Amino acid sequence: MLPSFLCVGAQKAGTTTLHDILVQHPDLFLPEQKETNFFSRDELFSRGTDYYRLRFFGNAKHGQLLGEIDPEYLFSEKVPPRILATLGPNIKLIFIFRNPVDRAYSHYWMSVRRTYEKLSFEKAVQMESRRILESSFSMNHFSYVARGLYVGQLNRYLALFPKKNMKFLLFEEDIVNNRKRAIAEILKWLRVRPLSLNTELRSNPRTIPSSHLLAAFVNRKNIIRSLGKALLPSSNLRLNIIRKLDSMNQKNVEIPPLEQSLAQQIFSTYFKNDVLELESLIGRSLGIWYRRILERT
Repeated sequence: MLPSFLCVGAQKAGTTTLHDILVQHPDLFLPEQKETNFFSRDELFSRGTDYYRLRFFGNAKHGQLLGEIDPEYLFSEKVPPRILATLGPNIKLIFIFRNPVDRAYSHYWMSVRRTYEKLSFEKAVQMESRRILESSFSMNHFSYVARGLYVGQLNRYLALFPKKNMKFLLFEEDIVNNRKRAIAEILKWLRVRPLSLNTELRSNPRTIPSSHLLAAFVNRKNIIRSLGKALLPSSNLRLNIIRKLDSMNQKNVEIPPLEQSLAQQIFSTYFKNDVLELESLIGRSLGIWYRRILERT
């Protein structure tokens, strides 16, 4: 069995929350590892469909509808044709779009938390176009603006898959303000029985590391982690240990609000035209994003 639906992103738009809710439904099966990266990482995709099926869906029960949630799939150019080749043109696709300025700012603080980012947000945005060309690492972690230019990313899917099989969600309206209704609509769209799931989850709370040294160990390649691969061949076990260490090292923090003038500048400079086109593509008003920019305090 292979997935019948995928949520492909966007990053920092509630995909972890969606995963943690849907995994509760007994008629659905999602991999315990939320982001498999199968379609985005060459070394995994090259292992083939049987590896994908057995590695991530081998524990699925008969009759369950299989799905996967991985926000890297929206941003990576190589992913849509790989999905088409592996899962066919009738795969159902869920997209979650978030105000691109807020998404970029949340992404920035994730990079800070992981000890990757040393620049101010304003400086990081100004230098992004140059930085992301330096390496795949920089493309992954410093693409604050690029990941919020949704039209080009969505068009890659529209060129290969029928729009009727796509569901477009807005983070602010569907994940934050009307979560129960959105989940009910997703279950109906997936054609699984309606159930009352726990939607009052707080996934990925805002945190910063207590120890930057431990955070660097957890998030960066180093000799100790390389030795760990030899001592602990199980990638699941290594991943669980890393996640546990990362969780223990976090403390809740209030992220400083983004200044209204800077938010408006970034929106008008990078995102305004893209947002106008996105409204037309997905057939939904994005007025909530404009109001957020104008009313930000």
